[in-house]
Amino acid sequence: MWLFIVGVIFITFHAVWDYYRCLLLFKRYRQNVLKFIANNLDWEVLVDRDAQGVHGEWVGHVLGWLSGASFLLGVVRGGLSVIA
Repeated sequence: MWLFIVGVIFITFHAVWDYYRCLLLFKRYRQNVLKFIANNLDWEVLVDRDAQGVHGEWVGHVLGWLSGASFLLGVVRGGLSVIA
């Protein structure tokens, strides 16, 4: 049961991290588009800034894999305790 709880915690952190990452990306994109519409930003700069993204994408991968591994270990451990 503890491994399942740990997996739920990891996936919750992943969801929160992903939400704020997407929010940051959207805010940056919106600011850049407003500057572009106001003719304060060139098209090439807008495209370049959009392609940069956010650093730290590895965090989502680690949290996702940890969640999945915890769940699978919990299933195996729980399945073995039922058999024994």
